[in-house]
Amino acid sequence: MFFQEISIAGKWSKSMKNQDEITSLNTRAEELEITGTSLKGSCKTLHRQYPDIPVAYQSLDAEGRLAEVNQAVDASRQKQNEVRGEAERELLQMCQTAKTIRELMSQLVVFFADLTGCEAVGVRLHQGDDFPYYTTQGFPAAFVMAESSLCIQDSLGEPVRDPQGNPVLECMCGNILRERFNPSLPFFTPRGSFWTNSTSGLLTTTSESDCQSRTRNRCNGEGYESVALIPLRYQGKTFGLFQFNDRRKGQLPGERIEQLEHLVAYVAITLAKHLADEQLRQSEEKYRLVVENAREGIIIIQDQRIVFLNAATESIGGFTPERLQAEPFIHFVHPEDRPGVMDYHERRLRGEAADAPHHFRIIRQDGMVRWLSAQGAVIAWNGRAASLIFLADTTEQRIAEIDRHENEQNLSAILNATQESIQLLDLEGNILLTNDAAARRLGITARESLGRNIFAMFPPEIAEHRQAAYRQVARSGLPVTVRDNRDGMDLEAHLWPVVNQSGKVDRIALFARDITEQLLAEKQVCESNELLNNLASLVPGVIYQYRLYPDGRSAFPYSSPGMFDIYEVTPEEVKEDATPVFGRLHHEDRERVTQDILRSARTLETFYCEFRVLLPQQGLRWRWSQAQPQKLADGSILWHGIIVDITERKKVEEALKISEEDLKESQRIAHIGNWRLDIATHSVVWSDELYRMCGFDPAQPPPPYSEHMKLFTPESWERLSAALQNTIDTGIPYTLELETVQEDGPNGWMWVHGMAMVDKDGKTTGIRGVAQDISERKLAEQERETLNRQLVQAQKMESVGRLAGGVAHDYNNMLGVIVGYSEMALEKISPDEPLYSDLKEILNAASRSADITRQLLAFSRQQAISPKHLNLNSTIESMLKMLRRLIGEDIDLIWKPKTNIGPVKMDPSQLDQILVNLCVNARDAILDVGSITIETSMKTFDQAYCDNHLGCQPGEYVALIVSDTGYGMSKDVQNKLFEPFFTTKEVGKGTGLGLATVYGIVKQNNGFIDVYSEPGQGASFKLYFPCVDQVVTAAPSTAAPAPDLKGNETILLVEDEPSILRMSEVMLERLGYHVISARKPAQAIEMARQHPGKIDLLMTDVVMPEMNGRQLSKTVRLCCPDIKVLFMSGYTANVIEHHGILKEGINFLQKPFTKKELANKLREIFEG
Repeated sequence: MFFQEISIAGKWSKSMKNQDEITSLNTRAEELEITGTSLKGSCKTLHRQYPDIPVAYQSLDAEGRLAEVNQAVDASRQKQNEVRGEAERELLQMCQTAKTIRELMSQLVVFFADLTGCEAVGVRLHQGDDFPYYTTQGFPAAFVMAESSLCIQDSLGEPVRDPQGNPVLECMCGNILRERFNPSLPFFTPRGSFWTNSTSGLLTTTSESDCQSRTRNRCNGEGYESVALIPLRYQGKTFGLFQFNDRRKGQLPGERIEQLEHLVAYVAITLAKHLADEQLRQSEEKYRLVVENAREGIIIIQDQRIVFLNAATESIGGFTPERLQAEPFIHFVHPEDRPGVMDYHERRLRGEAADAPHHFRIIRQDGMVRWLSAQGAVIAWNGRAASLIFLADTTEQRIAEIDRHENEQNLSAILNATQESIQLLDLEGNILLTNDAAARRLGITARESLGRNIFAMFPPEIAEHRQAAYRQVARSGLPVTVRDNRDGMDLEAHLWPVVNQSGKVDRIALFARDITEQLLAEKQVCESNELLNNLASLVPGVIYQYRLYPDGRSAFPYSSPGMFDIYEVTPEEVKEDATPVFGRLHHEDRERVTQDILRSARTLETFYCEFRVLLPQQGLRWRWSQAQPQKLADGSILWHGIIVDITERKKVEEALKISEEDLKESQRIAHIGNWRLDIATHSVVWSDELYRMCGFDPAQPPPPYSEHMKLFTPESWERLSAALQNTIDTGIPYTLELETVQEDGPNGWMWVHGMAMVDKDGKTTGIRGVAQDISERKLAEQERETLNRQLVQAQKMESVGRLAGGVAHDYNNMLGVIVGYSEMALEKISPDEPLYSDLKEILNAASRSADITRQLLAFSRQQAISPKHLNLNSTIESMLKMLRRLIGEDIDLIWKPKTNIGPVKMDPSQLDQILVNLCVNARDAILDVGSITIETSMKTFDQAYCDNHLGCQPGEYVALIVSDTGYGMSKDVQNKLFEPFFTTKEVGKGTGLGLATVYGIVKQNNGFIDVYSEPGQGASFKLYFPCVDQVVTAAPSTAAPAPDLKGNETILLVEDEPSILRMSEVMLERLGYHVISARKPAQAIEMARQHPGKIDLLMTDVVMPEMNGRQLSKTVRLCCPDIKVLFMSGYTANVIEHHGILKEGINFLQKPFTKKELANKLREIFEG
């Protein structure tokens, strides 16, 4: 009230606005003196907030005259309430009618601008790590651009985060959004809003202790005096704010701030609902697209009819959706398959086990018959049970099976068409397969021969000879040819080893033929050559004929007596079999000589070759051969040639090279290079090995001293520079281990030693020294340290597990007593008695303790379980709804199953424990919003991987991966992660047994765990369980492979494991590539230097005996500078980092890999 008492005698309050108002009021009062009634009216005031105040005149004096005014009514507040109600109704209508968030926010800024009269209104909403302006009105564009971002960024443009992992926000807006405010200060409200009607006054009067942190004061700088920041908050979470600015002072009184807080609170509720609806719409749209674009047919059957189908189902059957839904689904099934399909469908609906997938035929709209496979599940559709069926067209697979059967019949026809005996035997000589020709020679039928022992069917002397040959083939893995005579018939048998997938000989193939006539012809040739032999004995070396037969056998039908001088074998020893000669070839030259012979056989070009032989008496000798080939009628190739001894010539050539190569070779073997630095000129001199170590071409000058710093990491260069300067100043030598930087691979390590060079006056003129590549030694040290750390950790966990298990067992005994007696006591006491509630608390506490002991037992792998064969995908899918409730609405749960994973054997309840513990940990690690991803996949680990990972056995594993976007973990935390009772949570918020339980369960099921995490980067738990059965794969795609996956480039393949080398070689050749194979780095380097054409890519293993893949790539690039490189390895990525292979730009392929993975990788490299 502004008026307490007003006199009629002209003593009106000074708040009256003008004299006219006073005169009018007096006139009306005089009229009332006559009537004696009361007066009601209003008067204008000078008060800005309450300009119109009604007054009432009610009392008369003793003479009956109006004496005073004793009541004045404040009507402005009533009008204010009316305006506020109207504003709320308008806001409610706006929130209910807006269709989108964008439309609503645009209307709101206009509404609030009209309501407050402020010249500028804006709204900020949470987006990623920041709260940029969503929409504004009245702010200058430059102000909006400069002030939109509140997040502080580092030099790399990444958000700066506080210790809790939240992005640090600037400005008073950031303080409100992060709730950094003191409600006791006058410019904050209890609801967390900021307001002032004079920013200039606020800045000049606020004490240092009351100043807020990280303010920008840009609003004041732009001339805004009245400012209010009202937060958008819903369910305790601030997700934006409204901002009101005006260059006039006093535009935002306290009553207005209260009104705005009330209105914005309602907006927050509406906006939160809009955001939730938008997320739901996007989720529904995502799953709709998945179903509509699935390559498999998806149908739902209820009451024998199809009530839902996707587009793929239409293409499989060729029927329209209306036709498919109009008839019972069984009408579309082939008549012969209908009983089986109905049985499968009904058993599924009853919940009984049914074969999956089920195969049957359909008749398409066009009359074609197609094979389908079906997998289904029972679901609820419109409140009743229905079948969800996934359909895949397997027609092409069925056709392939028929073709395979026909091929087997064709192969049998071919085997029986030849007159040669063909048999397949096991290592004991038992017949596994035989053709008709072999059966006829044995005097029985082919069927009767199966399973019989072939040695028992020969005379003793022949059987003994054959058994020795079989043992030789099984032992050496090389083919053997034997001859014997039976019943006057000369037989020649070729024994070929058959290896299994492990590379071991487990069967022997036999090819036998009658060579009686051939031997007679050869005898005649020998006789005719006797004369020539006498003449050839006079010629140095040996004159020879060498014959290569179509079946791969070879012999020297004629050789002069000099054969013994050349090979230390007689002509008779090699007349029918050249194996003794090839046995004398040096093992490093044998393959090259063989390839040269085959090349001459293909092209019929003259054979030239220099090679080494290793002889029992003469030792290592050099030979040179030249021969002219001719093709015979039976397809054999016959060479006429000469071989001479060139050992002495080679010794002379070698002596000329030894003196200059000794130093280079010793440096190459030891990976040691020498260097020299001239202090005055800063010129440097390097040895060839140092060029190779640093990745430079020896034909070019070394880089200038000023660029040497690029060869080392900054820390190593700083140490080297200090050591060089100290040696120059004092003459004291230095020895350092430095980390080097490689352009095309991971960082390496170099050991360097330097010493001063002085002149005759003792002055240092330069520095000379040696450098050695110690990358492999450093790698070995790191791997040894890793293994030791893993061993210590495993031993520690095993010890803690035994202790935890023992404690849990004993503790359970005590808990059993407590629980038992508590329950019995409760049965004897009425719930109304005071002691009842006390005993109830004891029972509850014991139950909670029992939960802890169960976790301890899980950790120690002593809990009772009932393992079953599980498919992780289906088991996890049944848990997703529960897990989403567990982690809350602010965190997304992403499910990424890998199809066709194999089964594992474990207790289903243990899988529940694992996922609940991992998801709860992930939820607690996520601040505000984030995501948790659950994945499954298949993984095969070889022995090389298992040797470096304790607890891993070679074989196939099913991987369960749980990842989160939380704040991550340090290495120290990871080292203690699975220890019982270890926790990073606050006291009372965790038992520390969750991850210990996961660890125990995985170990109990013969699995192992890998954890990957960095602070601020989330965490990923990878759990590997052994696959216990063959994986059931989905039907293969009928689409032809993309033609662009093949290539015709030339690839140098280097792999020291023969089986992997051969496998990779076959893959590459079938993809169309030209392959040059090498088992050793030195061999690969020589091939690269001598190859006449371009080599497009080097595909090399990472770790090899002579040098690693990185060193090999450097050396090969010296002669092939444009060659691309693909590293491959059986180690995992974090192990390979020890070799430095995972730097950006490096091409890497993880072993084992499929042909398609290899093809994709190669095309990515060549076309990238």
